[in-house]
Amino acid sequence: MTSETLEPTRVGFDSEGDELVGDLYLPPASAAGGPPPALVVTGSWTTVKEQMAGLYARRLAERGFAALTFDFRGFGQSAGEPRDYESPARKAQDIHNAVTFLASRPELDPARLAAVGVCASSGYTAVNAARDERIRSLVLIAPWLHDAALVRELYGGEEGVRGRIEAGEAARERYEQFGHAPGVPAISTTDEGAAMFGELDYYLNPERGAIPEWPNRFAVMSWPEWLDFDPIRVAPEILAPTLLVHSPDAAVPDGARRFHRDLAGPADFLWTQGTQFDFYDQEPQVSIAVDAAEAHLRRTLDLPGATERSTSVAVVERFFAALEAMDVDAFLEVWADDGVQEMPFAPDGFPSRLDGKEDLRRQYGGLPQAYEGMSFPRQLHPTVDPTVVIAEYEGSIALRAGGRYDNRYIGVFEVRDGRLQRFVEYFNPDVLAAAFGGEQLGQTFSLGDPDEPQG
Repeated sequence: MTSETLEPTRVGFDSEGDELVGDLYLPPASAAGGPPPALVVTGSWTTVKEQMAGLYARRLAERGFAALTFDFRGFGQSAGEPRDYESPARKAQDIHNAVTFLASRPELDPARLAAVGVCASSGYTAVNAARDERIRSLVLIAPWLHDAALVRELYGGEEGVRGRIEAGEAARERYEQFGHAPGVPAISTTDEGAAMFGELDYYLNPERGAIPEWPNRFAVMSWPEWLDFDPIRVAPEILAPTLLVHSPDAAVPDGARRFHRDLAGPADFLWTQGTQFDFYDQEPQVSIAVDAAEAHLRRTLDLPGATERSTSVAVVERFFAALEAMDVDAFLEVWADDGVQEMPFAPDGFPSRLDGKEDLRRQYGGLPQAYEGMSFPRQLHPTVDPTVVIAEYEGSIALRAGGRYDNRYIGVFEVRDGRLQRFVEYFNPDVLAAAFGGEQLGQTFSLGDPDEPQG
C-alpha cells in the first residue's frame, strides 16, 4: 500500500468550543500488529491538512503509526473565528486537544502518543510538548524556530518588525469593531505586503501546495502574536526525546541549533541537505525525514519489532549530515565510544585506522578551520544484515587555503545500538595524494582538537 492509496478517515473533535475537522490515517493491519501508537502531525503556517501535513501523515501510517492531521481553528474546514488567524497560542491549544482526541480513541494506544511538526508548527508542537506529559516523543522537521533576535533578522530589523506589529494592531481593532479580520495573501509575487513575498514554488504550484483547499490568506492581525512568539524558550522544559531534521540551507537553522542546545531531554539532530520547501514534498528530503522519524519514534516509544534497518540508515544519514555541516560535536555523537574507522587504501603518511572517539576527534577536530565547505552526494544501500549499510558517494570539498579535494568513495557502515560501530572507507589514494601530497598529507584531516594547544 502506497501513500497515494492509503485513505484517511474523516474525523471531528472539539477545541475550546469549536469543531475541528481532521483526517486520521490508520496503518494497515499488517504494519500495526495491535493498537498502534498515535501521532499528531502538523504543517507550516497558514496551511491546511491536505498539504505537507497530510503527506507526512500518510507516509508515517505506512510505517505502522496512526497519524492525525487536522485544520486548526479558523483554517480549512474547521470552525472558528477569526479566519486565517496565525495565533501560536491558539494553535498550540488545538494540538493539545488533538492529543486528547487521540487518547480517547479505543483502537489506538493511549500510552504511546507523539507529535510531528513541520516548519512553523514545530514551534506550536514544542510549546504543547513542554506542558503535555502525554507526549512521549517529538519530531521536528525543517523546524522554523525563532526568538526576538532572529525575528529582527528575518523581518527587516526593528523598523520592519514595528511596521508589521502596527499593521496587526490596527487590523485587530478593525476586527473587534466590525467583526471582520483584514487579510493579505499568504504568498505573492507582486504584493510586497503579503506574509511571504517571492517566487516560492511550493505555494504557487498547483502540483505542490497551491491546492484548492488552501485559500492563500493571512489575517493581518496575526503579526503581533507571531512576531512575539519564542518557542526556543520552552526547550529547557521539554523532557520528551526529541529529533530535529534540518538543513543548513533551509529556514532559520540558527534557531534550530539554539533550540537543540537548550533541550532538557534526550535530543538528536539530523543535518541533511535541501531547501525549506524541499522538506514539504520533495525527494529525497521527505524520505530521509520519514526514515529518521520512524527510527526515532520506534526507539523512544519502546515499540516491539523496531526497524533496525531504518535505524541504521538514519545513523548513516546523521554521519554525512554532520560532516556536511562541519559540526564536529554532532559527528562524534554519531559514533559509539569504541567505534573504529578503517581506510584500507590509505596512502603512506595517512592513517589507515582510527580507534575510538579520541582518535576520531584528533583526526576530524579541525574541519571547520581547514575547509570552506563539503558535500557528499550519495546513495545508501541497506543490506540483508539490518545493521550494515553500504554507501556510494562523492566528496566535494573546498579548502580554505585554496583549491579542492574531490574523490569518489565506497563506505561500509556497521551500526550497533543506534551508534556507528565500524566504518570502512574505500577511496582512490592517488587522488588524495595529488590534492595534498608531501608533508600536508599526514595533516589532511588530522588537524587536532581546536580546544587543545597544538605543538
